[in-house]
Amino acid sequence: MNTAVAPIEELFRRMNFLVVDPSAGRADTIERYLLLTGAHMVRRAASPLLALRILQDKRLHTDCVLCQLDMQPMSGFDFLANLRGGRYGGHPLCDTKFILLSRQPIGQASDFKHLRLDGLIAGAFDRDQLCEAVFKAVSPAPGAAAGAGGTAPSGAIVVQPVNGAAGPGLPVAHIREQGVDLVIVLVEADFAQVPPDQVGDAVAALRRAAAEARLGGEVVPVWDMGDGRMGFIAPPGYHPYFQSISLDFVRANVNREIAFNGAGTGQRRRSA
Repeated sequence: MNTAVAPIEELFRRMNFLVVDPSAGRADTIERYLLLTGAHMVRRAASPLLALRILQDKRLHTDCVLCQLDMQPMSGFDFLANLRGGRYGGHPLCDTKFILLSRQPIGQASDFKHLRLDGLIAGAFDRDQLCEAVFKAVSPAPGAAAGAGGTAPSGAIVVQPVNGAAGPGLPVAHIREQGVDLVIVLVEADFAQVPPDQVGDAVAALRRAAAEARLGGEVVPVWDMGDGRMGFIAPPGYHPYFQSISLDFVRANVNREIAFNGAGTGQRRRSA
């Protein structure tokens, strides 16, 4: 990272974060970025309701909330408005920093000021960009507000897409099993929804991304099918191995990531 690493890590070591995101894959990536940069604690909630329970628990101090904007049935904006308005138990959580994450760039932010939003991270980001943006939003220098057209709130950092990407990089477990190199890519659960005639293109796109990252081996996307099951797309000869491992094993072995813009995916398909 750059010269701002030392103050970022010094601050993060004193901070407890709460990541609110229904996507386990995105939450995994954000949690890993924060912990690698020295965060004292990272808790996670898959919905505003679960996040509220953590925030209301006086035993669990939270310094900063990173909340996904695009959630149903309550958006990140609505959750923030309810929190700041004291609609949950009458506590406005004024001392808790709140940063919204949006997968798409946001051009207009004229309504942000009254929400007392501390930061906005819109578009793609890598580890350095996420942590530096959080650092600036949590401890902004006077007059350091950033944003398109001056519409972002004080302290907000707007991160625009990088290299056409639509979000953080995809986690990869690059391992060697029985003499074979494997590039196991953790993708979103909706990978299974890609039309059958586009699956080949989706996997080919992952292979290109792995090649650009100089990762050699058989590229195998895996995803969470729920109930502890792992979906995957792999040549038939690899099925016994992937049927014998779990997502927890893959996550424990994540050691790289690939930049991926999601083109040609959407997606999920169950392996036979």
